[in-house]
Amino acid sequence: METPHHGLEIPAACAILLYRAGQEILTNAFRHSNATAVTVRLEAVYHGIRLTITDDGIGFSPESQAEASRNHRYGVCLMTMAVNEAHGFVSVDSAPGRGTKVSVTIPLD
Repeated sequence: METPHHGLEIPAACAILLYRAGQEILTNAFRHSNATAVTVRLEAVYHGIRLTITDDGIGFSPESQAEASRNHRYGVCLMTMAVNEAHGFVSVDSAPGRGTKVSVTIPLD
């Protein structure tokens, strides 16, 4: 777990959104990735805050993500909608056998 320096103030709504996003990402890593290591990083970025969760699991392809959506797994979709509503964005980088990296960036101004 890595966090930004002391003194960074995060509004309560932003903190709750990051917490819920992290909860969803970690739940998916636990359920689906078969990872042996997971890194959680919270960092200050230009005018915002970024939560990045990386695992060394089995990864997935975009096609499998689309299939999961058809099978009523809406957590990531709902998380992305909530982050977008806060003018932030979600980035997912994954491939079979390569693990997964999910970043959630939210502006603070």
